[in-house]
Amino acid sequence: MAQRRRPRAKVSDLPTTSHIDTLLDKEDVTLTEVMDEDDVLQQCKAQNHKLVDFLLRPQCMEDLVTYITQEPNAEVEETVKYKYPNISCKLLTSDVGQINDRLGNDEELLMKLYGFLQNEPPLNPLLASFFSKVLSILIERKPEQIVDFLQKQKEFVALMIKHIGTSAIMDLLTMLTDIKPQQLRQDVLNWLNEEKVIQRLVDMVQPSQDKDRHSNASQSLCEIIRLSRHQMLQVQGCTEPDPLLVTLEKRETVEQLLSNIFDEEKNESVIVSVIQILLRLFETRRPAKIPKDMFFKYIWNNSLHSQVEMCTAMILAMPPAPSDIQPDTEQEPARESILITHLLQNCQFIQRILDAWGSNEEEQAAGGPRHGYMGHLTRIANSIVHNSDKGPNGPQIQQLISELPVEDREKWEAFISGQLADTNKRNLVDHVNFHHVGSMPQGSVLGPLLFIINLIPLGTLLRHHGVHFHCYADDTQVYISSKPTAIPPTSLITCLDDIRSWMSRNFLKLNGNKTEALLIGSKSTITKSQHTPAPPIIIDGFPTSPITDPVSTEILVHSFVTSRIDYCNALLTGLPTKLINRLQIIQNSAARIITCTKSSDHITPVLIQLHWLPVQHRINYKNLLLTCKALHNLATTYLYDLLQEYTPSRTLRSSSSGLLTIPTSRLSSMGARAFSCSAPRLWNSLPPHIRQSDSITSFKSQLKTHLFKLAYSL
Repeated sequence: MAQRRRPRAKVSDLPTTSHIDTLLDKEDVTLTEVMDEDDVLQQCKAQNHKLVDFLLRPQCMEDLVTYITQEPNAEVEETVKYKYPNISCKLLTSDVGQINDRLGNDEELLMKLYGFLQNEPPLNPLLASFFSKVLSILIERKPEQIVDFLQKQKEFVALMIKHIGTSAIMDLLTMLTDIKPQQLRQDVLNWLNEEKVIQRLVDMVQPSQDKDRHSNASQSLCEIIRLSRHQMLQVQGCTEPDPLLVTLEKRETVEQLLSNIFDEEKNESVIVSVIQILLRLFETRRPAKIPKDMFFKYIWNNSLHSQVEMCTAMILAMPPAPSDIQPDTEQEPARESILITHLLQNCQFIQRILDAWGSNEEEQAAGGPRHGYMGHLTRIANSIVHNSDKGPNGPQIQQLISELPVEDREKWEAFISGQLADTNKRNLVDHVNFHHVGSMPQGSVLGPLLFIINLIPLGTLLRHHGVHFHCYADDTQVYISSKPTAIPPTSLITCLDDIRSWMSRNFLKLNGNKTEALLIGSKSTITKSQHTPAPPIIIDGFPTSPITDPVSTEILVHSFVTSRIDYCNALLTGLPTKLINRLQIIQNSAARIITCTKSSDHITPVLIQLHWLPVQHRINYKNLLLTCKALHNLATTYLYDLLQEYTPSRTLRSSSSGLLTIPTSRLSSMGARAFSCSAPRLWNSLPPHIRQSDSITSFKSQLKTHLFKLAYSL
């Protein structure tokens, strides 16, 4: 069998889409002419061998590096001034091994690239981003080689600090401190520490420097601290300390930072930057001791309660670190967390919870207000219960609870089965199976995740009423079916009442002005439900809007029906017809809803009118589209690896028709359904002009037309 060759886009190579192959046949073709082609980047990523060979020419490689390191001609129009630098950067950073190898192995090219740092500040920010991106890719692809080159450049660190006011250079410096693998990272950190990079960055946070240097130097130091501490937690077996972090935590460094604030002239930018660094330095690597007395003393301090709750949840859920493990004896003891022992034993936290709960109930019984920390206390108690059952420290927590005085232990067990269970039932949520981590500042990456976690009880409530729902970001959509004579449904009204109550208990509000109810149904159904064609129904204060126009109906059908029929439908290839017919019935019903067609009318004219492919042909369409994309390097590599170009034993006219080899399968039913078998079979059944389409858009258009005619015998 003939051996497969790369480049992978072998079958049709997009011959008519790109003029690059024809252009490259010219003897005097220039790099700018090639970069003017619209699909040069796509062809490069597809590893068009002619294009790659052209780009690897010494003069082309030198020109590409020149474009990203030298200022463009000032006389060029602003709209196209950075066109070639931008394309050059994308070509050099494309995932083409030959280009990476040529650039990384050619010291002259590396010196030309490095020469960009020798320009006087400020650097052109756009060119700096191109330079930083190219060098970052080289470090990622050839870390040992590029680091060795940079270490030989004696002024490298000094130049990086000199240009720290440019954000792209700051990012590059930070990237160097987080290089892989671990041993190389340690070598780089030692090298940077010998070059006194921390001291130099601290010197940048002085009133004599500008604000950009203050900000970027501060961000660099904060990121170094964050990455170093994160790495310490990730790599438990690393015995060498992080030299940059050690330097940052030295008394001399902190004194220099404080000196920049107090000994020099007062500068707001310096003060802000130094405070940011100090705050990052003072962050604890594990939860600090819980201020339990303050928690129970200041009953209305929500911020304090949130922090205590967060610390408690982290202590209970965090596996014991090596430093928490007791010394080995003859038999290694179970791993235990010192913090949990301190929390439950020394702080008597369970007893304090019981006392606080009882105190709140007494005060409320006397007509007083509910204590402000009761919501936090409920979640803390639930967290203890959950972690004792399923958490990583469960045995230790259970052991500590069993060691409580008999009276306290009985009170705790009664509390769990009584007051806590009743509170959870009222909140319609079981013992929490997550760790509440307090509030997050706006814009935090944890914000969406915590928002979803906080809405878990809402989902439980909706399911309790048998109401279906969808959550879109911060909008929740509920829907329910009902008979025309039973609108509005009682269950929906009750559900809305419970939602309003739940939100009120959790300091939220159901905004009636922004809440709308949508009534969906046929014209006759809506007429029956309203009894009069006039005003819309009001559901619990929310107006309903009848929707009967075809356009809106079609949008809804595509959102809820056809999108689900088409989802991952390539997996349905080869299913028996009787199973496909079940989906076809659903599609037929959707078509009748849009066109208001009677169930007794024939469905084929309706599908033709809507220009819908039947389900079986939709499955074939998806399969063929994946095949085309795989052959042209527009899909994942593993799909292409399942396809084999047909190579006849002797030269035939079919040799250039773009056929695929259909492998034999051991199982005629299941084996034939595999993509490696079904895709070539469907592909070979297409007319040649479709297989050789000049673009994906053209292929999709011609393929749908072909399948449409095939489905309806047109």
